[in-house]
Amino acid sequence: MSDKTPEKVRELLSSGKYKVFAEVAIQYNGVSPSDPRFDPYAQIAEELDIPIGIHVGTGPQVPPTYPVLGITGLSFIAPW
Repeated sequence: MSDKTPEKVRELLSSGKYKVFAEVAIQYNGVSPSDPRFDPYAQIAEELDIPIGIHVGTGPQVPPTYPVLGITGLSFIAPW
């Protein structure tokens, strides 16, 4: 995902293609999920009733898929 603006994230999450906003891996840029810069993204997910999955490991970020559930997640690294 190259365009990481809140507007683009809203567009993607509203499309119905994604059921989870994950793996959110903003810590790779030194950003905490409690950082105010993430607030617009969290608010969008909340408004759309889409759960957020925060990547907490140190391994590489991979696009999340949950084949048993038939779910694809939207992978996200902080744009700032």
